[in-house]
Amino acid sequence: MKLRILLFIAVISFALSCKKTETQIISGNQPAIDSTIDNVLRDNFIHKAYLAIIGRTPTDLEKIGARTVIDKSNCTVQSREDLLNMLFAASDYKENIFNIDNANLLASTSGDVINYYIIYYNNLVKDSTNPNYYMYKGYIARLYLLKAAPRNFFSDSIDLVEVHKRMTYNVLYDNLNGGLFNWTSTIFPYFIKRKPTQAEMTNSHLFMQGMEGKMLLKTGHSTDEMVDIFFSSDEYFEGQVRILFLRHLFREPTFSELEQLSGAYKKDHNYIKLQKSIFLSNDFLGKK
Repeated sequence: MKLRILLFIAVISFALSCKKTETQIISGNQPAIDSTIDNVLRDNFIHKAYLAIIGRTPTDLEKIGARTVIDKSNCTVQSREDLLNMLFAASDYKENIFNIDNANLLASTSGDVINYYIIYYNNLVKDSTNPNYYMYKGYIARLYLLKAAPRNFFSDSIDLVEVHKRMTYNVLYDNLNGGLFNWTSTIFPYFIKRKPTQAEMTNSHLFMQGMEGKMLLKTGHSTDEMVDIFFSSDEYFEGQVRILFLRHLFREPTFSELEQLSGAYKKDHNYIKLQKSIFLSNDFLGKK
C-alpha cells in the first residue's frame, strides 16, 4: 500500500515538473535596434566618397565631421548629397579629376615640360620660310591652350570636355603615342572603351590629310573637325558614364542608365551632376 502511495506521489511530481512555462510579454518593451550594419555602410560611404571625389581617404577629424553631416537625418539621400556637395566644393576635387586624366593621357606632364616644347617650336618658326611654319604655329597655339588648361578648369572657364580636347590634341600627346596618325587608336580605347574599326582608322587619316572623312556618323575635312566630332559624339558621353560605373560601381550601366545619364551629360556638360547621380545611388552606398 505504501509502495502504491509513493509511486502515485512520484508520478504527480513528475507531471508538475513538466508543466509548460508561458513567456510573459511586457507591452511597450521593444528590443534595441542593432545599428552595426548601418554604421558600416555610413563609414564606407564616407570613405568611398572621399576617394572618388578628392582622391584620398578622410582624416579622423574629417570622418567625424562627415558622420555629423550624414547622421543629421539618418543618412538620407539629402544628407548624403550635403556631404557630396561639400566635397565637390573642395579645391582638391578639380585637382583630382585633372590629375587622373593628366596621368593617363600625358604621363603627368608638368608645365615646365610644356614650356620646353613651346620654346622649341618658337625657335623653329623664327624662319617664316620653313616649310612647316604654319604647322608649327598650330603646335604652339595648342600647347598654350594645354598650358592654360588647369588654370581655366579650376576657375570654371572651361569644362572637362574641353580639358579632354586640349590634353589629346597637341604635339606632346602625339609624341607620347607615336605620332598624330595613332590618335584614333589611343583615343577610342581610353574614352569609349573599344578599339576603332578599320573604317574609322582609315577615315581619321583622311581627316588628318585635309580630305573628307566620316567618323561616328559625322563628316569633316580636317583634324580640327575630327577632334570636335569625337568629343561631341554620343559614344564619347556614353563612355564617360561607363567609366564612372566601372570605376565606382564595378559594373556596366544598364541600357536605361546609360541612355538617361549620357543624354543629360551631353546636353549640359555638368560632370558633377553626372557623378552625383552615381554617388547617391544605393549601389554606391552598398545597400541592395
